[in-house]
Amino acid sequence: MSKLNALKIKSITKIGMHSDGNGLYLKVQPSSNNSTINKSWIFRWGAQGKKSMGLGSVKDITLAEARDLAIECSRLYARGLDPKEERAKIHAEKKAEKENSITFSDASKQYIEIHKASWENKKHGQQWENTLKTYAFDVIGNKSCSAVTKEDVLKILTPIWTTKTETATRVRSRIESVLDWAKAKGYLQQLNKY
Repeated sequence: MSKLNALKIKSITKIGMHSDGNGLYLKVQPSSNNSTINKSWIFRWGAQGKKSMGLGSVKDITLAEARDLAIECSRLYARGLDPKEERAKIHAEKKAEKENSITFSDASKQYIEIHKASWENKKHGQQWENTLKTYAFDVIGNKSCSAVTKEDVLKILTPIWTTKTETATRVRSRIESVLDWAKAKGYLQQLNKY
């Protein structure tokens, strides 16, 4: 039962909670310096709507998006789940995933730094860096190591496989070494062999 619309949301200045229906509320409150008002979306549920959670600012979340979020929260509650706890779990998982991820470019730099002391020739480290920069970084440099796929590696190798076979073999080997290192460091759980 939708009660709000874009025009009404813009014109509401009365401090308090304004219901749109289905647990969705527009919360209007004074800003920290009391010179303006802030408007945000709130979802309320449970007995007499005692439990609530913020869905975001009106500046960032449209009415349609807020309604979709409220429906999603209602479905969670109907299944016996606490929407706020479920959101916290998702945020925690994303945070852990981000903390445990590393881009291929960063992993390459760390791998080279760790291993360059053991390479007999100093040029070897430079060659590693140059070949990965030249052939791999444009495709997978900014990708998380865990997101690198067989298709990505083929995209890198296919253009040079027949014309620069030795280089392609080295690039493939270096990509694999970096990904193996990333796996050993816990940055990815499974490594797709190519």
